[in-house]
Amino acid sequence: MNRTFAFGSFLLVPERQLLLYRQRAVRIGGRALDLLTALVERPGQLVTKRELMSRVWPTTTVEEGNLKSNMTVLRRTLDQDPSAVGYIATVTGRGYRFVQPVEAGELSGEDASAVLAAACAARHLARPGRPPIVPPAPGGAAPAQALT
Repeated sequence: MNRTFAFGSFLLVPERQLLLYRQRAVRIGGRALDLLTALVERPGQLVTKRELMSRVWPTTTVEEGNLKSNMTVLRRTLDQDPSAVGYIATVTGRGYRFVQPVEAGELSGEDASAVLAAACAARHLARPGRPPIVPPAPGGAAPAQALT
């Protein structure tokens, strides 16, 4: 099973290292994704800087600046949703809190594969200069030509 966390127009599937915005894959670094996962697992609760740093960098000693810079990247990524006032609140000197409602769920293997395939297709379709993906016709016949 793959855990999911839905918030605003986003869907996070941590086990697939996947963040979707309106069903399209979002490019986000692994550390920022780990931070997001730690925060959405405990919505509304304080997650201390120490907890975040030990989770994201478990075998490495890093400075607090690394946490701050990755949190900045994460906030910029989430700011693409104009309907949200903000997702992450800073608790000065202590840590961070995810302040928007989160709906936790699970995807089965088939559902996760479908979500991943849809995200990859949407990402491919959204890239200019690439031909659209056309699914095969029923019965395995060659796909119809796409109109461009």
